[in-house]
Amino acid sequence: MATHMTARMAWHDNNWNGCVCLSPEDNYYCVGTHSLLSDRLARNKKVEIENKHKDQRIDKIDDYLPPCFWTTNAFSSHTIHVRHDHPFGNLKEKSIKDALPAFSVFTWPFRLSFNHDRAKRNMHGHYPPDLEDRIEGFVKRFKPNDSIVFFYVNYDNPISADENRYVLVGCAPLKGIEVPKRFPFMKEELSKWRKKRNMQHFPVINWAIKASYDSESFVLLPYKEYLDYVDEHQESEELLTEMRVIIEEEALIPSFKYVANDIDDDKCIYLLTKLRKALTIIKKHGIVDLDKVSQQLKTIDSLLKKAWQTRRLYPSLGCILDVIADVEDEDARGDRVVALIRSNLPSGKDLLEATFDLIQKDESIPEYLSEYESFIEELRANVTQHHKILPQLKKLTLIGLTCFKSFLTSSSVDSLPLSCFLSCNLCCSKSLIFS
Repeated sequence: MATHMTARMAWHDNNWNGCVCLSPEDNYYCVGTHSLLSDRLARNKKVEIENKHKDQRIDKIDDYLPPCFWTTNAFSSHTIHVRHDHPFGNLKEKSIKDALPAFSVFTWPFRLSFNHDRAKRNMHGHYPPDLEDRIEGFVKRFKPNDSIVFFYVNYDNPISADENRYVLVGCAPLKGIEVPKRFPFMKEELSKWRKKRNMQHFPVINWAIKASYDSESFVLLPYKEYLDYVDEHQESEELLTEMRVIIEEEALIPSFKYVANDIDDDKCIYLLTKLRKALTIIKKHGIVDLDKVSQQLKTIDSLLKKAWQTRRLYPSLGCILDVIADVEDEDARGDRVVALIRSNLPSGKDLLEATFDLIQKDESIPEYLSEYESFIEELRANVTQHHKILPQLKKLTLIGLTCFKSFLTSSSVDSLPLSCFLSCNLCCSKSLIFS
């Protein structure tokens, strides 16, 4: 089983090639309300400078770095050198020099970075006290060569702006992922900031995870080529509508919020299938290079084959363990425990059987699981309370599920059975309830 990523991009009119847009003044989508880092881009984009440097490398402009640098190098063949300024206007002197390799983006899981619950905000302020642990846990979910990054744009784009829909841009196998650096705060400075109201856990980590991917196995849908074609052939606009990949499935939409998110193998396979369908239509249209389209179809088929192989049996076993353990955080320890059990599984032993033997038998915890001893003890303490529905939960490990307890209010959680916390990832958005 693998974990995959969705990563939001700001619209770029030249296929995110590491250069300034071809027409910066006409690309108002990148600074739209529903873009990426929209306030920052709207505040810092200087159209007059970019107009003078159209189609030039964004890191070769004197005294100016286009604020869209997070994703502009996504499909570039060269490394760019950038500077992260602190997003707080009065802390601009705090900066981090960095390099973004070819075929890389910066991204961030904003959902994990704020306290959304009122009680937690009252206790901890705007930011969770364990933010860096959350980010480290998020990064650890992704494995180079196994995980796939899916690139998308939010509503501000020329493909689906009128419909307020997310648009899938392409995908690529993950090559590397890095936890970001920290801004250079002195101890006294940091103490002063953390004395402010709701800022007691004011973070110093730079909110920009670096993700790189395989330059030989990426898929990029030819939206630019289709937009250029439609400009010349106004009657052909329906061709763009036919080939685009819109995220309109209710169960998929939450995976495209908060800029970066993790998704499971089932959603990955579904998205790859949507991309494959689009490429088949593109090949039929004959507007772009057919050899290139054929090659991208081969790439999709290869990624699909690998995704089916990594999915394996029991894709939701980790999710079931998280539910039984009644975890409060978003750390997905269940998946990591299952991965360790699988890698240490004796020949001929069934993964599901071995996992439930571990949590139902009062035996010593194996050394390779010592890091998760408290989690396993929690499982052992709770599993007996749910013996009536264990057969159903075991069956559910065979399909893709999401644990959505965190989206329920505390009062509703108290009145619902354990199995209400599971939702089918693709077939529906309703909870699965057993009597």
